[in-house]
Amino acid sequence: MNYTIKQKSYSNREVYYITDDERFKFALYKYHKDKHIIFLSSVFVEEAYRNKGIGNEILNEAEIIAKQHNANLIMLQCKRQSWVRDWYIRHGYVFHSKNKEYDWLKKSI
Repeated sequence: MNYTIKQKSYSNREVYYITDDERFKFALYKYHKDKHIIFLSSVFVEEAYRNKGIGNEILNEAEIIAKQHNANLIMLQCKRQSWVRDWYIRHGYVFHSKNKEYDWLKKSI
């Protein structure tokens, strides 16, 4: 999988923006207080490239990048009643907690 990573530092976190500028993009957040947790966010696959396994590749790459940054847990938030929640669960994510209409999911890596 070919992509570009742009890192941006903030006072409380590091953000890694990952994209290939054509097919997909996603972001990983690593907060300074949670050094061994990476938060996966903003996963997006262009419509013309959906159902071709790119989402699966994104999850695999997110795990690789997280490990390179010494994380041992990936967390994400998604709508409780959605196909994407089921998709994450099929890829090994488990329920962690909930708020109004979203669930937090996690996966040990």
